[in-house]
Amino acid sequence: IGVTGTSAGGHLVAMLGTSGEVSELEGQLGEHTSESSAVTCVVDQFGPSELLSMGGWHNNPDSPESKLIGGTLQENQEAARSASPITHVSKDDPPFLLIHGTADRVVPFDQSKRLHEALVRAGVDSILVPVEGGGHGGFPQGPLIERMTQFLDKHLLGEEGAVSSEPIQSDGTSGPGSR
Repeated sequence: IGVTGTSAGGHLVAMLGTSGEVSELEGQLGEHTSESSAVTCVVDQFGPSELLSMGGWHNNPDSPESKLIGGTLQENQEAARSASPITHVSKDDPPFLLIHGTADRVVPFDQSKRLHEALVRAGVDSILVPVEGGGHGGFPQGPLIERMTQFLDKHLLGEEGAVSSEPIQSDGTSGPGSR
């Protein structure tokens, strides 16, 4: 299974990718609790990865991150760390493709950079593709779809070939976090 998500969905797929072997996060619901929730590969598009380092308005009580953990990040640091994919990075994690706009004002580009560096330090196959001048989504679809297809074909179908980490140039029409 390959998973992909944008923004909050990027956070969720990164959590899936980094917590597949974290038993306390597996849960007890459903008929198949003995099955692993580990995934084969992850495409995280501009998702938060380290909640405590986001700063600014993300620390406000009404931020999406504070609502996720049930209180402000700085007053609930243990919960914020537990809800951060970067906390759970290990050498057993699946390959990651991280795509993030360098001018994102909603989820800072540094979030994907930090996760990429942690994955590489752990020995995980990780590719970071910056979208130069890109904001919070709205990226040029041609190059984006091409990279994602190459990555998924490689890791799900076993196709040969490299996935480029070369930056994608924004077309200037990026989403709400653009310049």
